[in-house]
Amino acid sequence: MDDDLLFTDLHCHLLPGIDDGPRDWDASLALARLAAAEGIRTIIATPHQLGRYECNTREHILELTMEAQDRTSKAGLELSILPGADVRIQENLEQLVRERRVVTLADRHVHLLLELPHGHVLPLANLIHHLNRQGVDCILSHPERNDHLQQNPEVLRPWVQQGCLVQVTSGSITGQFGPKARALCRWLFRENMVHVVATDAHDVTHRPPLLRQAFRTVCRWAGVARALKVFVENPNAVVLGKAVDAPLPVVRRGVASWWKTALAAYGH
Repeated sequence: MDDDLLFTDLHCHLLPGIDDGPRDWDASLALARLAAAEGIRTIIATPHQLGRYECNTREHILELTMEAQDRTSKAGLELSILPGADVRIQENLEQLVRERRVVTLADRHVHLLLELPHGHVLPLANLIHHLNRQGVDCILSHPERNDHLQQNPEVLRPWVQQGCLVQVTSGSITGQFGPKARALCRWLFRENMVHVVATDAHDVTHRPPLLRQAFRTVCRWAGVARALKVFVENPNAVVLGKAVDAPLPVVRRGVASWWKTALAAYGH
């Protein structure tokens, strides 16, 4: 059913020597080859930016992205490599976005990939509002892997209602990041709070650029049409700087639904 699908991966740590992704160009090209074999045709290279990666400037990311495109083309790979960043949330982020010192996805100044700390959450309502006034939509990367959100997933609902988009990791769907992350992924799909699936790939062994198995799982969870939306159509919209299809999340009273659906998801 999905053997002929071509994917866009909008969260991939492809660029070498800049963060915790590939160490050198050989490792970067190995990751690119695996992505191409998986049916990925467009990659937004998203190195970490800000936080402890403050030294990753916009100019350096754009330069490395151009070199990555050149090297993959010379290697005969049918890949389009575009610039982006996995941006750590910090106090002056709104100003940095306005000054275009951080890299938006595909460098279109339309979608910004935001990364929370792994162990806790930060108040995002004001940031979402002010970035939206700049014409920039937030995409929250892998919230299903956040320790606090795994215990308190309802924190996400008002952010999504406000217009924040959610990107989950393909490896979380397939169980690579443990049962809690997988259970939260399934719950998020049931609550209409997943807009994009991406690999967040770092290498070819521990964090590979794989999407197809996760696509098949989401087809079972939410149907083929929804899987196509979050794996193909919405990522393509981001690349083009267009609006992402974002249905409103399901309206719930109380949080009992999280525990019930999470327990059910462990065995599926």
